[in-house]
Amino acid sequence: MRILWCMVLSTVTYSTIADDESCRTACYKDKIPMCGAWLVDDNSNDCTGTYQLNEGQVNLTCSMTSIPEPLQISWLYRAEFGSAWQPITCSSLNSAVSCRVNKVGEHKVTSNCLLKADTLTLSGRYRCQAFEKENNNDLVISSEAAINVVGIERFQVVHSSLRYGRPGHIEVEVCANPKPEIVWLTRGAVLQPGHSTHRLSALQLMQLKARDARRPKGPALPVPYCYRTHLVIGRVEEDDKYVSVIVRNEGETRYTPLKLYVLDAPSRAVYRTSLANSLLWFIISVSSLTYLLF
Repeated sequence: MRILWCMVLSTVTYSTIADDESCRTACYKDKIPMCGAWLVDDNSNDCTGTYQLNEGQVNLTCSMTSIPEPLQISWLYRAEFGSAWQPITCSSLNSAVSCRVNKVGEHKVTSNCLLKADTLTLSGRYRCQAFEKENNNDLVISSEAAINVVGIERFQVVHSSLRYGRPGHIEVEVCANPKPEIVWLTRGAVLQPGHSTHRLSALQLMQLKARDARRPKGPALPVPYCYRTHLVIGRVEEDDKYVSVIVRNEGETRYTPLKLYVLDAPSRAVYRTSLANSLLWFIISVSSLTYLLF
């Protein structure tokens, strides 16, 4: 898999702003120098791509110039399946201001936002923006960087019901991007969702939904990149405690033996005694039948 690392594209000259007037230029709406704000550069194209969970880093950079004062650049994020832009918290945020970078008296600001690819919900679109308040609140927006984080973030057993000789099930939850493949490994069967044997049935992956804790009576909403599935057991046997799961997608393959316990399972000693008694009963029955016949 191709993992992209985007780097800072421009070298910024750092300067210290002694006071407000040192970084302010007189400007006009109808003559030069005109008040305004302009996007100079961004590295969204270089940052766009696929990143491995817990390994990649996204280093976003954009530069803007403005008159009469330097801009305050902010970074925004839109979820992969969302429509609203919202502010983001960068793992590391650095800004550099250069005053009067040309004869017109423009001021340049470069902002660098570093993001660690440590969660799947980092996937989405990113951009920088700034308002120029002196010129009708003009909004300056960069192009968008499309980030896709792949891998398996979480796998766990959320519930199991295994009572010997009774119907049972195992429920697991997985958070992964892209949507993963699930393989159940039991003693005697290998099952994928939608497949079954005479005793076992693997159900399809379903999108996990949850209610907002602040609105316990509100609608259940999809949890991004998270799914649940069940292994349904018609009649639980002792060996059903030996179940493993393979989770696989573009970013990762993970093999996990499950820690399960079968309730009311007969002990091996009891099983051997029962088998011996059954064998003894069979021998006695055969002997009695032979005696009656002959």
